[in-house]
Amino acid sequence: GPDAGGLARTLFDAVLCGVGPLAGELLTALAGRVRELPEPGALGEVLATSLGLWRHDRVYGVARGPLLAEVVDGAAVRLLWLLEGVHGPSSGVDTGRLAAVAALRDALL
Repeated sequence: GPDAGGLARTLFDAVLCGVGPLAGELLTALAGRVRELPEPGALGEVLATSLGLWRHDRVYGVARGPLLAEVVDGAAVRLLWLLEGVHGPSSGVDTGRLAAVAALRDALL
């Protein structure tokens, strides 16, 4: 299926364009995929996008929506599980993983 980061970007664009039914389909797809994603970077992008919309998007009416909450919850739980296994320095800075940790921090605050 399509990559999670691409779905997150498309979700954001669909909400900004006011395409509610498409946003609902994307949220359903994301909610079904986040608990299985293997890569923290893409998962962090999903979490950051969905969390931002869940917290702040009152213009298009998706703030505090139950499907967004399901995506945020699923992504946060999966990130905690994935990041639990990270130990010590690797070959360099993984900016995707770092962004995922920042998104997780924001979700927990």
